[in-house]
Amino acid sequence: MRKDDDRLVIEPVCRPSLLKTLAGLQPLDEVFPDVDSGLLPLEFDPRADSGCITSCSDYPGRLSDSES
Repeated sequence: MRKDDDRLVIEPVCRPSLLKTLAGLQPLDEVFPDVDSGLLPLEFDPRADSGCITSCSDYPGRLSDSES
C-alpha cells in the first residue's frame, strides 16, 4: 500500500509459489489412523454371483483389442 499524490494505491503482494511453500514445511511426526481398515476391497462386487457385468471387458458389445 502506498500513497500516490492524493490517491491511496493498494497493490497485491507477491507470494511464493505453492511448491516453494510446501518444500519448506517440516515432516509431520503424527501417526495417522488407517482409514481403510474394515472397508471392502475395491474389486468387490456383491452382484458378481448374479451374472451382472462388473467391468467394461465383460460387456458383450465391447470389441476385443484384436478386433479394434
